[in-house]
Amino acid sequence: MKIKFYQTKSLSEEYQPTGMYFAFLSVENEMCHTWIKCRDFLQDAVRNQLTGKDDKIYGFCYLPKTDPKIDLKKTRLLIKGVKDEVIKYSLQLVNHYEKAAGLIPRSKIVKTDDMYIFIGPGEWSQSSVLISLYTLLIRLGYRKIEFKNEEELVKAYEALISSKDASVNDIRYLKSVFKHMHTVLENRKLLMFKQKDKILFGDTIIGSFHSCSGIVALCSNTFADKELASKFEKILIKE
Repeated sequence: MKIKFYQTKSLSEEYQPTGMYFAFLSVENEMCHTWIKCRDFLQDAVRNQLTGKDDKIYGFCYLPKTDPKIDLKKTRLLIKGVKDEVIKYSLQLVNHYEKAAGLIPRSKIVKTDDMYIFIGPGEWSQSSVLISLYTLLIRLGYRKIEFKNEEELVKAYEALISSKDASVNDIRYLKSVFKHMHTVLENRKLLMFKQKDKILFGDTIIGSFHSCSGIVALCSNTFADKELASKFEKILIKE
């Protein structure tokens, strides 16, 4: 599969130990923006496309009038900086949650040169929280988690959280969210950018949106949309 690449731009990003880079693709397999390591930039890109704004932060800006359109009917996510032995674990994690949530068709991967394309249900790219969760699961493939069912997966998560790597970003994120991931997916309609009468986060300033619109913010009650944060606090407390 031939990819049309986007010009690489320098961004101010937090260190990410996995070395994975991400980029959304168009239906024509064009990179829609520069390579990113910080997953929050993916959320920024989709919001800009839906609002028509060209909000910029830390050097990143998706330009909705000129950049290739992100495919929101299917999730098309290009990844580099990862090996075959890791990516299969990423896919297993993603498919596990898709099966539980009834998300279809389940994600698959296509290899192109030394990169991979995750192609999956459009819902993953239609919500800032689901973009955040999807990419976290993909990066957790780096941990090569072995499991056959939910019980074994939870035990593997608990072992990671108690390990010497507990302070690594993705493991800290996992600690905050792993008990809530199924519930978040069950209630995903509340989290979609496109709501009946508005675009979720459409009027939120970029600084607040970038840092407080993902799965960790939702599960730790620091979500930028306070009304939705309050609603989910009540949902999550019932688990």
